[in-house]
Amino acid sequence: MSNTPDENPRPRKRHQLDTAWTNDLTLCHDIWKVIMGMLPHRSVARLAQVCKTLDALKQQSVTDVGLDFPKNINDLKLDTALRGLPALTYISLRACRQITDKGVHFLSKRCHSLTNIDLHWCEKITDVGMHALSKGCPNLVKIELVCNKITDVGLKALSKGCISLAKIDLSCNEITDEGLQVLSEECPALAVIRFSHCNQITGKGLQALSKGCHFLTEINLFGCHQITNEGLRALSEGCHSLAKIYLSDCYLITDEGLQFLSKGCRSLTKIDLGLCWRITDEGLQALSKECHSLTKIDLYACDWMTDKGLQYLSEGCHSLTDIDLTKCKWITDEGLQALSKGCHSLTKIDLWSCPKITDGGLRFLSKGCHSLIRINLWSCPKITNEGLRALSEGCPSLANINLTDCYLITDEGLQSLSEGCPSLTEIDLLGCKKITGTGLQFLSEGCPSLKRITGAGLQFLSEGCSSLKRPQLTKN
Repeated sequence: MSNTPDENPRPRKRHQLDTAWTNDLTLCHDIWKVIMGMLPHRSVARLAQVCKTLDALKQQSVTDVGLDFPKNINDLKLDTALRGLPALTYISLRACRQITDKGVHFLSKRCHSLTNIDLHWCEKITDVGMHALSKGCPNLVKIELVCNKITDVGLKALSKGCISLAKIDLSCNEITDEGLQVLSEECPALAVIRFSHCNQITGKGLQALSKGCHFLTEINLFGCHQITNEGLRALSEGCHSLAKIYLSDCYLITDEGLQFLSKGCRSLTKIDLGLCWRITDEGLQALSKECHSLTKIDLYACDWMTDKGLQYLSEGCHSLTDIDLTKCKWITDEGLQALSKGCHSLTKIDLWSCPKITDGGLRFLSKGCHSLIRINLWSCPKITNEGLRALSEGCPSLANINLTDCYLITDEGLQSLSEGCPSLTEIDLLGCKKITGTGLQFLSEGCPSLKRITGAGLQFLSEGCSSLKRPQLTKN
């Protein structure tokens, strides 16, 4: 009687074992990440030589490593990891601070199909690395180079070698108008450009972009202090598809700039004007007349804006879902009334340090903005339990509320929230000294999805909030 395979298994040859191992095991990216982080370079090199699983990984035409490589990886480890992966299209080396131009050189030699690379906070990468990428990775479409040591020299090389670039982030690098000139000439397909804190960029650079990059949909100029109205005029004349623009801390911008922008970029959906303190109601009037698709606007610390500006927005921007009015000290309940009448889709509103807002303003929001999910009332000292009751009655989807330093709030206000806002997940109660364990008891019974609570002088936390994993409790 012959033995069954289970009783007397026939030994396999080595190549058969390798084949079985290869077919049965796909190396998990997370496991590979751990291995790479723990082993010294020599061990990784030996592993690559003897482990057939790595060969299997290579043979699978891997195109998306997406490893977010361990932060301690160096150039040599990177070179080892990339051997045999010519079809790779995406890699992230975000915050891998040991990677230098040499590592980028290895990358460009081994991965000619690369289209997407993230080099955020790789502080040792310079223009030399950009030259390597331009020669070895001509198919690049997206590259993120935040906080590197890139200048116009590197940008010029990258632009000339990677003409298909559609998205580039060069925030916090030494880029000037000269670099933008070459970028606009060589990369006409650019759709997203981010140059936050590139303080040498002026309106001349934006003029160059407007002439060559007609498909631009997003530009981030946060902290570019030399941008003026003329720069916005240039964008409006050449970039009619612009949908998102971030101008926070471009403090030279005035209402005239918004008038230019609104006439030529009518497809705007998001605009950030935080710290643009020269903007007044007239600028918002210009936007409301032309930019009817606007969904998000940031007006942080726009000191000269009043309720009249909100009236303009409510008349022309009915799709508005997100508005930041932090430190807009002249805004009153009348402004919120205007928003509630014209912006019924509002889901998020930030009223931090708007001292004139009272319960009446919240009552207006509750009647006209039933989809409200997040509201920030930090340092709105006139808010009382009545305001929270109004929100609970009209905004049942409310999930996040910040009541920091609303010192008139008591347990009664939390009871109203618990009864009308069962979807509440986050609440900030710092400085609310009248809140006791009773108020928390209300929240625990009515808001089972509560995940985060920040409070002052709170000594009680009910077991009713099963989702509450990390309560942040502070003492006065």
